[in-house]
Amino acid sequence: MKKIINGKVYNTDTATQVAQKTNGFNSNDRWYRSEELYKTTKGNYFSVDEHSKIHALTKEEAMQWVNGCTWCVDEIQKEFNLENA
Repeated sequence: MKKIINGKVYNTDTATQVAQKTNGFNSNDRWYRSEELYKTTKGNYFSVDEHSKIHALTKEEAMQWVNGCTWCVDEIQKEFNLENA
């Protein structure tokens, strides 16, 4: 899927998926929510929700997006060059 936001193209087919998170409900449940974080080839971040809506994010917003994502710590640490405490 592809969307242009503020003159920039955000395309899930050409971007790299950084992380994915869900609220833990079954995907068939009406309360199910999911979202994926992507990085474009030019280094811009965006998220895609379960309704296929694309949202452009700054690097700081992307870092906030992954805050608390316990199942993808290694990927986040690598992506944002985070150090061990």
